[in-house]
Amino acid sequence: MILITVGSTAVYFVLAFLLSAFVGRFKLKRWRLDSREVEFASLWRRFLANYIDMAILMAPFAVSLYLLFRKDAFFDNPFRFFALTLLSVLSMLAIGFLYFSLLEGTWGTTIGKKVCGIVVLKDNFTKCTLSRGFLRNLLRIVDFFFYYGVGLVTAVATMKWQRLGDIVAETVVVRDYQAPETIP
Repeated sequence: MILITVGSTAVYFVLAFLLSAFVGRFKLKRWRLDSREVEFASLWRRFLANYIDMAILMAPFAVSLYLLFRKDAFFDNPFRFFALTLLSVLSMLAIGFLYFSLLEGTWGTTIGKKVCGIVVLKDNFTKCTLSRGFLRNLLRIVDFFFYYGVGLVTAVATMKWQRLGDIVAETVVVRDYQAPETIP
């Protein structure tokens, strides 16, 4: 089971890297605004940052589900088992939404984004706000369809590498950049 998981993850990493390299050859990578120039985050960096964030978010829930399965809880009381599993999944979704929204809305970055050197900004390249962080991540549900297929297609199709959540929230993801509070 572990071999299948590691193998499929490795294949997905290679495919994400190859797709990012292919798209990066044909798409605009930098945006010039007055005397400043910003570089958009590649699909690979965004993928890697999301993978790191998901690993951070899933670790506590994986342990709780492991303990739930280990104690033979299903055979003792299947309704309780189902309720605990559902509660675990729903709490993971809620905590994940808050994690992404609050960190991106206040600091413009999550732990995974910080490690990968990318930051979320408004589309005028100023600091992201909390309301835009919440709106951006509310649409993560739609972007996640077909394992981020919708987000991938919109990021490839837009000039500023924006997924659907970025388009609606008017945000962009760029390489580490010190954003001004407001445009002069």
